[in-house]
Amino acid sequence: MTTYIITTDGSVAVCKALLEVCTKVGEPSSLHNLLIVESNSSINTLKEVAGVIDVEEDGYAEVDNESSSSYKVQQSPRNWFLPALSRTPGQYHYDKTGKGVDLYIMDSGVNYTHPEFENRVVNLWSFDDLAVGGDVRSPHHGTMCAGCAGGKEHGVAKEVTIVNVRFDFKYSNSIKALDVILTHHLNKAANRPSILSMSFSGLAQTAYKRAIAALIDNGIVCLASTGNSNESAARFPAGNDIVIGVSALERVNTNVLVLRPASYSNYNQGTDVWAPGHNGIVADYNNNGTQTASGTSAACPVAAGIIAMHLESTPKLVNRAGVEAAIASFLTECTQDVEMTGKYSQSTTKTVSSMPKTLINQPAAILKIVVE
Repeated sequence: MTTYIITTDGSVAVCKALLEVCTKVGEPSSLHNLLIVESNSSINTLKEVAGVIDVEEDGYAEVDNESSSSYKVQQSPRNWFLPALSRTPGQYHYDKTGKGVDLYIMDSGVNYTHPEFENRVVNLWSFDDLAVGGDVRSPHHGTMCAGCAGGKEHGVAKEVTIVNVRFDFKYSNSIKALDVILTHHLNKAANRPSILSMSFSGLAQTAYKRAIAALIDNGIVCLASTGNSNESAARFPAGNDIVIGVSALERVNTNVLVLRPASYSNYNQGTDVWAPGHNGIVADYNNNGTQTASGTSAACPVAAGIIAMHLESTPKLVNRAGVEAAIASFLTECTQDVEMTGKYSQSTTKTVSSMPKTLINQPAAILKIVVE
């Protein structure tokens, strides 16, 4: 028995005629010339019935489930970084969430119980066995960074795994932290990409440079803040050629499509990308509230979140060539070129975006940089 949809002239006669060759003829309420019938007769037999105009066999429509080319929309985000990233005032558009990617936040610790992180924080290592708080410089700083990158409401990559690596910004402990990160990356069972976000500067010692090189040689994508000294060069580790140096943008007014370099941000040499990084809103470190996110320290994890989204569903990188390829594709696919003039004329023209370039580079979504 086959179901057909038959277009008729709408007459009573055609219904009676179809009853001779069909086991069931539908009785439409309004679409009287469209009949759904069940019959063992062929299409050609049904077409020969007087008053029949067309006969089509039943079938199924394709269900348009969400695909990799679709995108999600967050309405009215409180953190202006988000609509600035997707060039969509009042909304945050994003096509991926960073799920399956490990983002190491090497900083002062992360408030892992905050609802913003939805149990996505892994406490990997701490110099003093505390996850957050305690006697450390800028105890809020690590949670701010994690919130920029991966907060549920205020962050960029909504499902990235935050790996909490707490240190006190001391040189020797930084080497210990990098050793733990590399060991975790090499030994983790899951085939997950690894990203290291470093929102600090000044560690330019030879051993630190060698340690960073070892992480990159083994497939870890590294980013660092360029510094907040209004200098025409990024500080180390952002100054390393293979580390992505991130400088900060701020709003000129409330328009998220009109930005400018933050007055304190370092620029030019060593700056690889610009990202929103002034007066954002993210998770707080000692309660379930929010705090202000400002500085290249905020811009760095914003860019790290974008890279986590970019690397979603890709294999774990295992060597420097993989890192270089990932960075090249990130700079090509996840940034928008803008004009930089004046003292910033030697800086990169690339600003990070949360949407693929094919969608972001529409006339209505062009970001304007104002250099004063």
